[in-house]
Amino acid sequence: VHFGHHMVHKDNIVIDAYSGAGLLSNILAKRCKYVYAVEIIESAVQDSKELSIDNGIKNLFSSNIQKHITLKYK
Repeated sequence: VHFGHHMVHKDNIVIDAYSGAGLLSNILAKRCKYVYAVEIIESAVQDSKELSIDNGIKNLFSSNIQKHITLKYK
C-alpha cells in the first residue's frame, strides 16, 4: 500500500472502520502496532480473521461492531 507506507508507523494504532474482509487491515498490520478492524457483516469479519491467521498476523483484531454497540433511533 503506497499511502500506508508514508502514513503508518510501527508504533501507530489504527482503526479500520468498514473493514470488509480485512485486506487493507492485514496490510496495515504489517506496518503498525495494532489494527482494530470493525465491520457489521459477520461473514466479512470471519474472512478478516481467517486472512490474518493465514498471514501469521497477531496484532489485528477484527470484530462485528453490532455486537458491541447498540444504536437506538427515534
